Amino acid sequence: MKNEFKYKVHPTVRSKWWQSRQATEEALDLIERRFDVARALAQEYELDFLHLTIFYINSLHHDLWNDEIVKQAWQVLDRGIGAILRDFEGSNVIIMSDHGSNEIHQVFYINTWLERQGYLKTSASLWLPRLLYRLGLNEERLFNIAQRLHLSRMAKRVVPRKIRDNIPSAIGTVELEQKEAKVIWEKSRALASGQGPIYLAADNTGLKRELIDKLEKLTNPFTGLKVAQHVYQREDVYHGEFLAEAPSIIIDQSPHTHIRGSIGNKNIFEEPRRWRAENTAEGIFVAHGPSFKKGMEVNNVTILDLAPTILHLMGIPVPNDMDGRVLAEIFREGSEPTAGR
Repeated sequence: MKNEFKYKVHPTVRSKWWQSRQATEEALDLIERRFDVARALAQEYELDFLHLTIFYINSLHHDLWNDEIVKQAWQVLDRGIGAILRDFEGSNVIIMSDHGSNEIHQVFYINTWLERQGYLKTSASLWLPRLLYRLGLNEERLFNIAQRLHLSRMAKRVVPRKIRDNIPSAIGTVELEQKEAKVIWEKSRALASGQGPIYLAADNTGLKRELIDKLEKLTNPFTGLKVAQHVYQREDVYHGEFLAEAPSIIIDQSPHTHIRGSIGNKNIFEEPRRWRAENTAEGIFVAHGPSFKKGMEVNNVTILDLAPTILHLMGIPVPNDMDGRVLAEIFREGSEPTAGR
């Protein structure tokens, strides 16, 4: 198929959503084009299965929450789904989000908390990112300048890693892989990533229990909001041969809470800045078509259930080692889960 739809994987406009109306309008266009291409492929070829992922509604929610442009994005989604249902009447259609969303009311800087509690030790070299931030130099600003000068690709190649590791984020912290150079590993027992995973230097059961107890009780002293709904050991969440590579502790964030994994922030708790919405476990699930019951409400669905349910729908046996379950309750009479599941 020729690129008659001018299909793009990512936006051409590289500005953040909150900086440019042009960027948000391009996001709406990208969503619409994905539906157009999916419908055209389904009409041109005899497809047994078609999967369509709409990603940018997630990004828009994170950055803009319930802004008018986000509502417009949902209207584009609604029109796209409606067009598919009209074009392929009588087909089975499943719609599922990998998570839901809620507005952020508090930000918890977990590595600042770990450091204040004595579990993490960071380098004194954090003075340089802090100085650059006070001088108005951060990743976002420098990226925008390099982009306007058409130097962004070259800058990434020629600027030494040691310098890039000291450029602060838009809020003055050190993020992602840059953290590695700022941690004094021999004096640290724990380091966290964003949204809740904590990695321990050693599989110390006592330390694990200690951290879980503290985090489950931890509240924001300014608002009274809890940080965690529940805190899990990795064995409660993961299984399999690579269990040892999983984070030692996983935090299930409380509603309206964002856990930020950066280091170098002065405060443990703050109000939201850039991100305005965070993920929630419950999202959207809809099954429509001749194989499904009508008018029923289904509960306790996870993203893990999607693959086995689709395999069953297509008459393909579900492997015994696949996580998740066939959502047998949504199928009409006469459609039973594959034997053994």
